Amino acid sequence: MTRSEPVAPIGTQLAALARLAPDEPAVTCDGLTLTRGELDRSTNRLARAYAERGVGVGDYVTMVLPNSVEWIQAAVACWKLGAVPQPLSARLPDAELQGLLELRPPALLVGREHPGIPSVPAGFVPDPALSDAALPEAVSPVWKAMGSGGSTGRPKLIESGGDSRVPAAIGYPLGAQEGDTTLMSVPMSHNTGFTSATIALLMRHHLVVMSRFDPHEFLRLITEHRVTFLTTVPTIMQRVLPVYHADPGAYDLS
Repeated sequence: MTRSEPVAPIGTQLAALARLAPDEPAVTCDGLTLTRGELDRSTNRLARAYAERGVGVGDYVTMVLPNSVEWIQAAVACWKLGAVPQPLSARLPDAELQGLLELRPPALLVGREHPGIPSVPAGFVPDPALSDAALPEAVSPVWKAMGSGGSTGRPKLIESGGDSRVPAAIGYPLGAQEGDTTLMSVPMSHNTGFTSATIALLMRHHLVVMSRFDPHEFLRLITEHRVTFLTTVPTIMQRVLPVYHADPGAYDLS
């Protein structure tokens, strides 16, 4: 029996895809597209900016950002440092945010300011003098940590069951294939969105992200980008179907 090859951490896998296909589109949102090469270089620089602010292996980085290219860059930068991305809703009330921060104080807060915690604002751009060269390989001990509003009491943190050596094959049981185009219509601060976005990055998809859901835009993006893979929820489909049936000729869903 042959032993399977060890799985590289997410950051290393994404860097390898960037070397393989640097000019392929990696992520698109609101008209902005980064190629795999651009995503790799920009997140190397961003990771160094986070490291300058004290982020290292095993540290939490709390991301309070809406769906965006910036969200993807922040998560990838965390993985490249061996840190743990903890995404929270950009609309999270301050009181809930405070409760989650108290559970596990992060090394860095992205997208929101807080006294006593190093932070960078939404739209943060690292110093262009920082290198965008490859970083040493690092493994995040937990590849994601999701926040819960605490429906049964105080807020909770839910850590993934494994480290960042996540195989791209986790997408196969969901029907994903290498090279798909994925439409992200749900918040990536939720587990479904985060996991689906990660699968898309690992499986060499073009990840098309909606910053906010709109049924007309949902159908337009499927048509424009020839979307082949989608993870969504019943509420979204209930809003999309009447729009499609009102003018089916306007959209190509073939």
